[in-house]
Amino acid sequence: MIARTETLHSPKLFDEEIPAGFDGKFHWDYLIEPVQKATGRKITPMDIDCHIEIGGHFLMIETKRPGVPVPGGQRRALLQHWGKGTATIIFLWGKVDPHVAEVWYPSAKRYGEGGRVDKSDKTMSDLRLIVYKWAKWANENPHPFQYGG
Repeated sequence: MIARTETLHSPKLFDEEIPAGFDGKFHWDYLIEPVQKATGRKITPMDIDCHIEIGGHFLMIETKRPGVPVPGGQRRALLQHWGKGTATIIFLWGKVDPHVAEVWYPSAKRYGEGGRVDKSDKTMSDLRLIVYKWAKWANENPHPFQYGG
């Protein structure tokens, strides 16, 4: 039997802000050793706070408390998805009351905003509009390859 270690960075904060649809903690500590052994790197699993797929396009949102940086490995992993051209990535500061967002738009075809990055103050209304525009665009422009399952 493998000894279980706590894989949450802040278990107390996690317990205070249970995610939507929460169905229990996944103790992924048994996955850390094989990944690190295979790569020789100190890679650990991460979660994604919000992940939506529409028409083969993805919206991923990672939230942090104000002033907390996104760890380098997590940032790189999410931006790998962005770099493939099918994901919009939002780094969002303010879990309950969002106030700053860094939005990575991957495609020049996306509602005229190209591959630019927008990091600025945002209200909840701003974020709702960003997500609305993304969902409308993704729904009207399905990716040519989709899993037909």
